[in-house]
Amino acid sequence: ALPISPVVEVTTIGVQQFSKPVTIRIPHRACISDFSQWQMTLYYTTSPLGHSTSWSRRSQSTELSDVSFTYDRNYVYVETLVAGTFVCAGIGRKQATLSVCSVAYVNWQKNSRHLQLSVYICDNYTDMHKYINDLESSRNGVRASHHQSLSVYNMKDWLIKLHSASSPIWPWAEVDDDYNQAISMNEIVRRPVGPSSVTFRLRCKETNRPLEDFQATFTIAQVRKDPTRSDNMYLVTRNVSMQELPGFSVGGMRRKSVHEPEDESLC
Repeated sequence: ALPISPVVEVTTIGVQQFSKPVTIRIPHRACISDFSQWQMTLYYTTSPLGHSTSWSRRSQSTELSDVSFTYDRNYVYVETLVAGTFVCAGIGRKQATLSVCSVAYVNWQKNSRHLQLSVYICDNYTDMHKYINDLESSRNGVRASHHQSLSVYNMKDWLIKLHSASSPIWPWAEVDDDYNQAISMNEIVRRPVGPSSVTFRLRCKETNRPLEDFQATFTIAQVRKDPTRSDNMYLVTRNVSMQELPGFSVGGMRRKSVHEPEDESLC
């Protein structure tokens, strides 16, 4: 079984059991067109998390015991009389898929005068989007793309290629000549906290060229047993003005604010 939801902890002070059932709504990454495609199991513990944590399990049921759950196409609904930690796992039948997404961020490394371009593959729900945005904001990163949905067909790696680099007129070059990188699907679904990402460091090919804007295209594909069935998805950044990037300076002018309002056109 694969973890298909984030781990959610419900804590209380001085209360071990609720007088009435508490409902917890947890997003999941299963693509559900037919409910018979998935067999879901809820795991929970009332003990502190650690290597020796003992987990209890529940199959789907509408009858309330101490813990029960149901699910729909987007969420797992846990009804519990006890505080604890909860995570949902699932076994999919043939053709069942998971849903994740990709998103790109860019920031300016003013000491080295390089662009740093980060591509994430992560769960496609609001809390994860906010977590990445807050993480990148702390690094002066600016979101440069939509959240591009991806369908997961197996547990093999995701291959991320900087497609723009194949164009001779693209003005940027990868500092480490590393135009192809990979993210492990096991890392995505089993990582307890934080998203998975790869990073490209870019330099301008012409040192005297004015840096005005930036745009890039990536291809993202999951390794398949039959290479002819690989589906390349394109992640295209918007046209990012260099003046948007905190720390970037031209003629002594530098953008001072690192907290710009979210670009609603990208939501």
